[in-house]
Amino acid sequence: MNLRVKEWLLKVNERLSEGFVLTIDYGYTAMDYYSEDRNRGTLLCYHRHQVSEDPYRNIGQQDMTAHVNFSSLKKWGDELRLKTVGFSPQGAYLVSLGIGEVMNELYGGCPDAFDVAKIKGLILPRVWVIPTK
Repeated sequence: MNLRVKEWLLKVNERLSEGFVLTIDYGYTAMDYYSEDRNRGTLLCYHRHQVSEDPYRNIGQQDMTAHVNFSSLKKWGDELRLKTVGFSPQGAYLVSLGIGEVMNELYGGCPDAFDVAKIKGLILPRVWVIPTK
């Protein structure tokens, strides 16, 4: 979990006289964040494109990430009188911005399978299968 996100939001609020903040990250609302399906938390580690939950494996050679609790971010924003307009999954957001049209422009109906797979990875929800002992 990001222990400095509340501090960051306070600094953003101090500097923002008008406008908006678009927050993009992997995360969930509290209902999903604390669901039984996620009873081991959201910490994930990546080493050579392989995912694991073990932060003590490959020390110094893997990326580690944890998901954002967007409900907490909204709550802290509300306390600062920032208005949350809504939440959107990454795929829905990209589709609403016209990623389909961009794909058609780039590939003209003849997409490269590798590039399409990368784009689908941005649009479709991810399902992680993490090996257990």
